[in-house]
Amino acid sequence: MSERHTSEHGGLNKREAKIMDERSLELQRVILEDPRVIELISKLYTHHHDTYLHSLRVGLLSIDLGYEERLNEGKINVLGYAAHLHDVGKTKIDLNILDKKDRLDERERSEIKKHVRRGVVILSDFEMEEVKMIIAQHHEYQPGSYPRFHLDRRKEERSDERRSNNSDVDYLGEIISISDMVDALTSTRAYKESLPIEEVERILRSEFLGDSSLINKVLKRY
Repeated sequence: MSERHTSEHGGLNKREAKIMDERSLELQRVILEDPRVIELISKLYTHHHDTYLHSLRVGLLSIDLGYEERLNEGKINVLGYAAHLHDVGKTKIDLNILDKKDRLDERERSEIKKHVRRGVVILSDFEMEEVKMIIAQHHEYQPGSYPRFHLDRRKEERSDERRSNNSDVDYLGEIISISDMVDALTSTRAYKESLPIEEVERILRSEFLGDSSLINKVLKRY
């Protein structure tokens, strides 16, 4: 199972992020060989393959940004686990919603938003508390975290109610958030085409609520 996971992140997107530090691939391999991660990521693989592939790409990109930010190994390790597992709550979301090609109705939008809390519940016994804290707040920096032809982009600002009192944890959440955003925007999904990089940049600069210095760092990988 782990060999499949470690080999599937590449060539899955029209516009793959360039990985700038070879240590990123090695850490991803180590994380995906962890039995706890294998169990969780395998459920995502079975339930919704697009989200599974997205999670691998977000995980690798987040780790690579962590190395560029010169975070210490402990923080990069936490970042890698949280990034790979950030969407495990979508295993509890109906496929008819995940793959719907049209505008989500109010009920469906409400259901999608529940994936964050469901992910935290799924990880309730996971030993790394910081991982759960990051996953709980990784959408707090994204006014438009689930883009569908811009039909469903949120315009209201998010509250900071899920942000922790730990600045390190919050910053790791920002890294995952921008990695999540850019991969969603550059990916082709059932409900959208990959956006041109110029449009991706415009959206990030107008909607990403985290550290703006991360925008240039992520864009230079595309």
